[in-house]
Amino acid sequence: AVDQTSDQRREFDLAEVTTEILNMLQPTIRKSGCEVQKILCPDLACDSFPGRYGQVLTNLVMNATIHGFSPGAPGRISVRIGAVDAHTAELVVEDDGVGMADAVRARIFDPFFTTKMGRGGTGLGMNIVHGIVTRVLGGQITVHSAPGEGTRIRVVFPRVAADAAAAITTSGMRVPA
Repeated sequence: AVDQTSDQRREFDLAEVTTEILNMLQPTIRKSGCEVQKILCPDLACDSFPGRYGQVLTNLVMNATIHGFSPGAPGRISVRIGAVDAHTAELVVEDDGVGMADAVRARIFDPFFTTKMGRGGTGLGMNIVHGIVTRVLGGQITVHSAPGEGTRIRVVFPRVAADAAAAITTSGMRVPA
């Protein structure tokens, strides 16, 4: 059953929600051989969509475990949250893995683009993440990566979601206000 409150806008502590999501992912992360380092600024109050934020965090961490490292190779993933300023927060997910070539990085948000075609990847994960970050959370997402240098993904978003975002339904489509 899907938690019906997960798509609702509400006030929440960003570190608490981040910790809950990472705890939920821990068994899968452990199986991947990765270690997650958490750097969580406490007391960052948000009035936004914690379910959608959790979806972004989940996709970014799982992508790092699946795409960031050579098969069987252990790795480190860092999850950091903090305040950019009084009105803006950031989530940074960084790994010390294989990194991406420019051609891959340039297409990372394209729908149906995957480097794992035929091996379980749909190529929609990062496209969905981009849509949630920009349309629901009202933020921006940037990717920095180079072969052999790992990947750093930074999501910057308002701590208080815009009122227009409240018109988002669970399908992600805007409805008239």
